Amino acid sequence: MPLVSTAETPELAEAVRADGMFFVDGKNVKLRAYEIEENIYVNLFEVALALNDTEKQYSLAWRMGGQALRIIGGMQYRAIAVSLARANINRSDAIQTKTAVFLFNEEIEVTSYKVGTDTYFNLKEFAKAMDFNIVTCPEEGSVELVTGMPYEEDLIIRRNIDPELPMVALTFDDGPVKYTDQILDILERHDAVATFYVIGSQVNTWKDTMLRAVEMGCEIGNHTMNHRNLRKQNDDGIRRQIVDANDAIEAITGVKPLTMRPPWGEMNDTSRAAMGWLGMPIVTWSIDPLDWLTKDAYTTHSRVMEAVRDGDIILLHDTHSSTVTATSLIVSSLLNRGYQLVTVSELFHFKEVDPVAGRTYTAVRG
Repeated sequence: MPLVSTAETPELAEAVRADGMFFVDGKNVKLRAYEIEENIYVNLFEVALALNDTEKQYSLAWRMGGQALRIIGGMQYRAIAVSLARANINRSDAIQTKTAVFLFNEEIEVTSYKVGTDTYFNLKEFAKAMDFNIVTCPEEGSVELVTGMPYEEDLIIRRNIDPELPMVALTFDDGPVKYTDQILDILERHDAVATFYVIGSQVNTWKDTMLRAVEMGCEIGNHTMNHRNLRKQNDDGIRRQIVDANDAIEAITGVKPLTMRPPWGEMNDTSRAAMGWLGMPIVTWSIDPLDWLTKDAYTTHSRVMEAVRDGDIILLHDTHSSTVTATSLIVSSLLNRGYQLVTVSELFHFKEVDPVAGRTYTAVRG
């Protein structure tokens, strides 16, 4: 693999100082960064200092007269004999460099540019190599490095959520189907998100819908490949249902589901053990308005609003036109009551709950 792909990448580009806030696992850190070709570039020595208190800690050493940079994992970085220039350049020419970067003696792909006297590296490519994620919040101009979250190809865009205010997760089962885009229309109008527990065998038919959901910031969960009752499957059958669905979803969206929901909520010790082995928490629900049974939007709406409280996971199905109407009513009512609509993974994050693989969660109260 070549170090830097120069296709469509100019040797000379404009670097604009990125003055946003940077965080590592929720802790504010000082990083100089530049936006170059619509990507964030950082100084890896400063990132090394910021990661000193995490499992992703590493040290750095220049080699070959500054033409190669070696990353030494598991070693705290000490800024010894390294001079970090404190130039305050707001706008400058960035010159692409040919710096070779090695992690555990293996060359990795990290694009780099020289700005002033310092070298800056593509943060997304570096995160991928080190296997941590990047969470951005455009409203606050912040970027967070989340070391405990595996890297995902598409950056997560986290909306401006106040953890002190109530929040719930709307979830939709059994799609994607023809009504899913109508649900997305409603969410988009309200700048809201939901989690869709999809059936793997259907995602290829609804590629554009799946991509739209991910681009909006919605979460895609695993609802098995063929909507099979996992209580009636042997261990191999359970794993195939989950793995095949994960593969189908990731092939379309580039994102692997973090949680799964068993059809009808049916689980037993065998299926829970399989989920533990596969590294997936099980998410069911705390509110079930039986929208699939009544097919009455107003009944669905009233049942949700009569029961809802902070941390709830609400079960709906995007397989019925009545649920589309109910969703419009529910979203408006929840927002009017001051609830924030978040994905399931965001609910875990903001409630500071670390989900355990194989364990079932009906709500996330914190």
